[in-house]
Amino acid sequence: MKICGNVRIGTLLELVRSVAITLAEQNVRVRVCVQGSMGVGIFTGVPKQLSGVSTLLSRMDWQSGEGEENEGMVGKFVNFGAVGKEHVINEGDVDRNGNPIPQDDVFII
Repeated sequence: MKICGNVRIGTLLELVRSVAITLAEQNVRVRVCVQGSMGVGIFTGVPKQLSGVSTLLSRMDWQSGEGEENEGMVGKFVNFGAVGKEHVINEGDVDRNGNPIPQDDVFII
């Protein structure tokens, strides 16, 4: 059997989902991060390989809907973000309604 050097993005995203759900089942807060735009102005751009990955992640079936196996997991224990200091939640941060936002325990980049 010949193994190719490249792996399809779907396979990698399935692995990320599996790891994130496994950690969340252990009450660990997970943030799945995808590198966003690089540069400023005319130098702004997303690496070609990562274009659309964050959209794919958010559209995947995480089985976290009402009555599903991982009900309520996305948004409570699994969140999505980007890479950068402005995306890190510090202890004591609050949302728009003044509710405290818990820090993430694990980042999958």
